[in-house]
Amino acid sequence: MILKPIANNGITPKKGNAMKQLNHKGNTQRGVALIIALLTLLMLSVLAAAILFVTQTEVWATYNYRRDAQSRYLAEAGAQRAADWLSNTYVKPAAAPWDATKEPVQWNGTNVVLAGITGHATNYPDAATQATYSNALSNQQVTVGEVTGTYSADATLVTFPSGGSMVEAWRITSQGSIPGVQASNVEVKVTIERQSQSLLSFAVFGTGNSCGDLTISGGAYTDSFDSSQGTYTSTKLDSGGNVGSNGNVTLNGVTTEVNGTISVLEPNVGTCSAANDVTNSAGPGAYQAITQLPNPQVFPNPPAISPAPPTSNQNYTADTTLPPGDYGNVNMSGNKTLTLSPGTYNLNSLVLSGNSALQISPPGQVIINIEGTGASKAVDLSGGTITNTTDVPFNMQINYAGSQPIDLSGGSGSYAVVYAPNSPITISGGGAWYGAILGKSFTDSGGSAVHYDRALLKQLLQTGPFRSTSYSRSKF
Repeated sequence: MILKPIANNGITPKKGNAMKQLNHKGNTQRGVALIIALLTLLMLSVLAAAILFVTQTEVWATYNYRRDAQSRYLAEAGAQRAADWLSNTYVKPAAAPWDATKEPVQWNGTNVVLAGITGHATNYPDAATQATYSNALSNQQVTVGEVTGTYSADATLVTFPSGGSMVEAWRITSQGSIPGVQASNVEVKVTIERQSQSLLSFAVFGTGNSCGDLTISGGAYTDSFDSSQGTYTSTKLDSGGNVGSNGNVTLNGVTTEVNGTISVLEPNVGTCSAANDVTNSAGPGAYQAITQLPNPQVFPNPPAISPAPPTSNQNYTADTTLPPGDYGNVNMSGNKTLTLSPGTYNLNSLVLSGNSALQISPPGQVIINIEGTGASKAVDLSGGTITNTTDVPFNMQINYAGSQPIDLSGGSGSYAVVYAPNSPITISGGGAWYGAILGKSFTDSGGSAVHYDRALLKQLLQTGPFRSTSYSRSKF
């Protein structure tokens, strides 16, 4: 059987048409690669531009941050320079003419200001101080490497020791500037303050650092009163009679009592050692509290006497009145009275014996400065008394910088202060001392009372260092 091809009904494929169809499909895909390449290149260009933009932004941000930091450092340098000037160059007026009851302090109805910033007005009563401050704190140029900037600072007096205030505070406004196309300006405000503390803030204080440097025994006690408010009787408190020592405080006797605090470096009770600065055999109620001193207390020596007084003996056996001046070894005896007029006396030594007395007349303040050259005792009151009719201890001051002993045993009922940071001081006899006593050591062996005058907290002020209490920063 012979198979025949199937007929295609007259339809015969044409070779030319098939090729045309294939060519048409190829023509529609021509140029796609170029478009894809261009799109890819565009995307890469955008990505590169974005990277460059981010990098440039980072560079400018870093640059601006650096300039802001440099301006801040300049402003802080100005604040530190102003604080240093106030600490070491500024001289406070002897009689402050401003109104310290206002805060900030005012003069002529306006805040007291030392101005260093251009365009800011100074308001200060002393022209020389104004000029010195302005020269030190106005537009001060600083160059480090290739960077040059300036700082300027104002200082506003916020509080000033006066009346009940013991704080001197200044608000410093300092501006640091770096000029240029990308100028940077930063302002910092710092408040600095320092406390004023009396050199006579204790009823008794011993500057030494040995065992028993401050010994109270025999029923002795301390308390306090306020001579600025009235008499001892009317202002007496069973507190405020604080004592302290850089060494050891020893209490003996069942009736011995400190009506106040005991301040020491190591606030532990026990046998005197490096860890125990309070030795108490007077009983648990012998003191009110123990406080720890942050560091050894340093007291400046009284100013040197210049010229030094004579060292000759000046003996008085009759009632004698001495005007203020320089004297040698003053010895008063024979149950007589030595009268001192208000003023300053420079003595080599002072001895009261034979029931003699030292009095102030007319009432006023007497300051006795002791030299102590060659004297066995710089001051010896064991045979006499001090009569201070003002009943104000600060009106009778005894100052001594040397190391010879001081004996206050005979000063029963004396209203006075003794400032002798290098001298061993003793008192006995059961009398009373109204005021304050500061020495290298102190021994009360006869039951004598020490009545601290709280008014002394505002006298003989010693200014501490400035400390920063607030800080703020801003751009302008």
